[in-house]
Amino acid sequence: MRGSIILWIFLWASWASPAELLRVRAGGHWGFSRLVFDFDRRVLYSTVRLDDGGLRLSFLGAEYRGAEKWGMRDRRVGRVYISQMGETIVATVHIRKPVAPRPYSLEEDGVFKVVVDLYDLLPSDLYLRRGREYLKEGLYEEALAMFQGVLTLYPSYAEARLEVGRTLKMMGDYEGALHSFHQVPASSPAWGEAQAELAMLYRRLGREEVAVESWREVARWARSRFGILGDTLRGLPPSKGDSEGRWGIVTLGYMALLGMGGYGLFRVLRRRRYVPTDAGELRGEHEGTVEPSVIEQVRIRTKRGESKEIIAKELGMSVREVELALRLKGKL
Repeated sequence: MRGSIILWIFLWASWASPAELLRVRAGGHWGFSRLVFDFDRRVLYSTVRLDDGGLRLSFLGAEYRGAEKWGMRDRRVGRVYISQMGETIVATVHIRKPVAPRPYSLEEDGVFKVVVDLYDLLPSDLYLRRGREYLKEGLYEEALAMFQGVLTLYPSYAEARLEVGRTLKMMGDYEGALHSFHQVPASSPAWGEAQAELAMLYRRLGREEVAVESWREVARWARSRFGILGDTLRGLPPSKGDSEGRWGIVTLGYMALLGMGGYGLFRVLRRRRYVPTDAGELRGEHEGTVEPSVIEQVRIRTKRGESKEIIAKELGMSVREVELALRLKGKL
């Protein structure tokens, strides 16, 4: 009985004693860096991302008697600071460049390892820039993939959500575009642009009342965005000069938003619209009704695999005009 009690006390003491941190090391690999914490036995741990891009790891039931600062010769990991808080080790990791951490643990040869793989995180601006370039070139699917890649990394990125809506609108997916524009949060700086896109799209779909309400939201957003006085100075009448200046800014912002869709409307109004009515006209009796530049655009978009319906919507033409342009492209 006495021997059992002594054995139990010995096991309890070894179990209750904290684990010891043996060493910290970092090594570079192809495409990522690996940060490793070695312990003499299993510990509980957690990982928290810091505002400056660094990491904070907490190891419960562990202690360390070595150096408090570790310098790492790695292009992603800078320094690791170790501090002891009771029976918890707190490791603050300073990162040299944006990374995506993937922590996990394993046990090898009696050593418990807490491993953090640090993968390079591409800036969202790079994806947005590439997506906008693809959009200018008419590569809608590639542009959509870039913008959706940004949303995969940053689900609340409002500008990426706005660009997804614009791309879907150009692809002819109006329902998807409406859904994407509505997902832009009101607290985002891109919310006013999203409302302007909604207004233009609702007007294209014939929903005039909803379009007018969207333009009213744009006006309210412009007033709040450019510094119109709110509840703070409600009792004071604004001076005439301040009022004129503020309304001038609001008017300029409103006209700038209107100008987003003005170019397309101008192209539609300046070009003579003509729809052939019989097969004789399709054979070339009115070959001058389609401009050579339009025929070239139709030819390029057809080679990219776009359907006649999408080409007609984007160029402000009818399907029969697109067919006429395809017939005339070999005669120029």
